Amino acid sequence: MKILFLCSSLRPGWNGVGDYTRRLAGELAARGHQCAMLALHEKVYPGAHESPEDEPTRGVQEFPGLDAALSWRERSARLRSLAGQFGPDVISLQYVPYGFHDKGLPVLLPRRLAAAGGPAAAWHIMFHELWTGITARSPWSHKVTGFVQRRIAKDLVRQLRPVAVHTSNPLYEELLRSAGITAGLLPLFGNIARDESQAAWMDDTLRQLGITGENRATWLVAGMFGSCHPDYPLERQVRRMAAVAGDAGRSLAILGIGAGIGLGPEWEQRVRGVVPGSVVRHLGRQPAPRVSAFLSALDTGMACTPAEFVGKSGSAAAMVLHGVALDNSHRGDMPEYRHLRLAELDPRSLFCEASEVARQMEESVRSGNRGAENADTLKADDR
Repeated sequence: MKILFLCSSLRPGWNGVGDYTRRLAGELAARGHQCAMLALHEKVYPGAHESPEDEPTRGVQEFPGLDAALSWRERSARLRSLAGQFGPDVISLQYVPYGFHDKGLPVLLPRRLAAAGGPAAAWHIMFHELWTGITARSPWSHKVTGFVQRRIAKDLVRQLRPVAVHTSNPLYEELLRSAGITAGLLPLFGNIARDESQAAWMDDTLRQLGITGENRATWLVAGMFGSCHPDYPLERQVRRMAAVAGDAGRSLAILGIGAGIGLGPEWEQRVRGVVPGSVVRHLGRQPAPRVSAFLSALDTGMACTPAEFVGKSGSAAAMVLHGVALDNSHRGDMPEYRHLRLAELDPRSLFCEASEVARQMEESVRSGNRGAENADTLKADDR
């Protein structure tokens, strides 16, 4: 198959869905498919720069990203032209509402994609995120925004008539079902592949912090990878790690890595305020082999995503697939979904290796024919 992947951003290391798309396209290329990628809403991230580690994905054609400052008329025309040149059998939309619009409201995106994609290609949609305001306890503003986002998701399915629809976790599967959309679960894989080439770098980093091979057993090394969102209870989770370390009679080290929001010096200051005297260090953005070495050195990974949503977290997947014990104690406040017992799921059941995800997507797209079924259900729902 010829598969064209569309997502909002493909800048390596700065966008989780973009990193996911890169690895998935690479795995499908390794399976013999001809793959290409295009970012439709590329932004300039503060401090972002090209680095030697930002190598092209092997076997995958990457079209120049379309700048978010361009008008959608220009971007639609460019997409139409590239799709015509590449001639895809399948166009795979990797969808996050806030990736395509700063306020999470890409209202015209379904129509634009349907017009630009052309009649020849079949569509596939991966819903990485859905809509806000999913519980009665959500703020009113989230409910209003979520109402519109839900309509956009339904419009995407109506207008694109995808042969396969996927999402990554049981909560989103249930929410899509409630909106009249039949979706399958496509597990996440970690955005970071296992790589032992930088193990010595991590050993040296730990040694500089006073953690050596001789005293390693006396330390609990907890780590965070990726974004720490503003509403994440960082201080509460750090206190939990301190209690776990204390109960085990071990010293505590809390380390961070990645280019996510709210990390770096601010993160270090907040953590030190909770556990003064402990080892605290944020290593910033690092190439993938160093991130792999970092993850392999952890005793515990601190999941920033609530347990009910952890199946959508690429950073949680990376930690689990590196054999890290995931601290998944952060819970959402969603009484409507307690019957699904989502917080009790073993995170290891939600993730698998990238090669297996590629196989499952290939199988679903080849055999899928959800377009008519979903479109008819949504039409009946609207009557």
